[in-house]
Amino acid sequence: MIKAANSVDAKEKPISIPIAGNYIQQLIERHLPSAPIACNHVSSDQTAKAIYATKSCHPTELLWKELPYAALQQEVNKMHITCCANCFTPLIELEAEWARVHQIAQMRKISNQNQIASLQDLRDTISYFSMHQNKSFSPIEVESSAIGRLQDACEVFSLAESAVKCPSCEDEIYCSIECQQDAFWDSHGLLCAGSKQQVSAITQFFAFAKQTNELFVLAAKILAKILIGYIKTSNLPNARAVIEQFNTPPWWNVAEFEREEHYGKSEEAFRASLEAVLHQAFEYLMVGLMENVASFLDSIGSSSPAFTAESVITACKECLNVDVYAQLVGLFVVKNIRMEIDHPFQTLQISLMDLQTEQLISSTLEESIQRVQQTLLLVLSETNAELSDSDSDSMDILIPNVIGSAFLPIICTMNHNVTPNCTVLFTRSGQASVFVIKNVKQGEELSMQYDETDSP
Repeated sequence: MIKAANSVDAKEKPISIPIAGNYIQQLIERHLPSAPIACNHVSSDQTAKAIYATKSCHPTELLWKELPYAALQQEVNKMHITCCANCFTPLIELEAEWARVHQIAQMRKISNQNQIASLQDLRDTISYFSMHQNKSFSPIEVESSAIGRLQDACEVFSLAESAVKCPSCEDEIYCSIECQQDAFWDSHGLLCAGSKQQVSAITQFFAFAKQTNELFVLAAKILAKILIGYIKTSNLPNARAVIEQFNTPPWWNVAEFEREEHYGKSEEAFRASLEAVLHQAFEYLMVGLMENVASFLDSIGSSSPAFTAESVITACKECLNVDVYAQLVGLFVVKNIRMEIDHPFQTLQISLMDLQTEQLISSTLEESIQRVQQTLLLVLSETNAELSDSDSDSMDILIPNVIGSAFLPIICTMNHNVTPNCTVLFTRSGQASVFVIKNVKQGEELSMQYDETDSP
């Protein structure tokens, strides 16, 4: 779930922060032993936790990397770009996407239209960086070098060709059979809508969530993950350990009430209506889970009489109630992170620019590569300049990034600040990286900006 960051600077001995026993700290010790961070209670509130630096850190320093515990792509974003439903890697049709870039480039006032890269230029560029071995370039550490990032960026362009769908519902698309299987054992095995020839109970839940609040689906993923964890291990406390670390009021108490948007309705009536909506969503979800637990047990060939749909639901009743569900949705409003993964062309353009500063390309394809870089630079820079913040939907249609919501236990333990010292960036596999953006002292609390949260 979590990857370790670079080792602590040997020149400075990390300080020892008194650690209160908590699951988040256990995650850090188990998965991030070299990361210069620790989780402890906030001094002013022993019920709240925070993440602290165990050594001084400097701007641009990578502190740690973390994969989402649960995440989803926004429904409106699905209309503009396809991604793997498990790792959220963009899956684009190269020819169609480049035709759009080419059309935008032609609309610009360019004196020489031959400067616009062709589809063949793009294919040659991708092939060149995909096929060349690292030894062909100067001895730079591959993971942190531009050529390493270029090879990673170019790999994305072939994934759409090998993408697979869920064999049952055919709604979810994955970049590989491995991701499809991972998703099945994570939560999709209990949230699959099944064949379109028959309307399932879980289908009603998804339809209702799309009309009301997509965070209902994110919370459903957590509950499904807990159920599957229990089915695999018979250990409910361990399966639900992550959500036990966050004590959040129910959704209707933390949702923002803007009087202008709800003219004529009191705040009490507004919150009562949210409570009613959530109760309805939970009813749909429970009917769907009861139905799908039975089919899930059949699909994995469970022959144990101890595992029936009724026995699993009964054993997990402590977390399968509307109060827990409401707290989960409330948690995501307060703590869930906006996940944004660059369009592959954006990644390619940045990597090509970085490569120029590291080394010269000695190749017969140098002109093709330069045309690709110039075309992407023209389209992406001018598109960004012309579109204001209010035109973000238009930008999403032109060169769409993958946009969604993610819950990451360690990152979500960080508190918010109007002057944060860290920022969170996502890579193509859905992995989040936490970077320092200002000097941090030993023992100082790490924080992120308010607008990095995504709270529909």
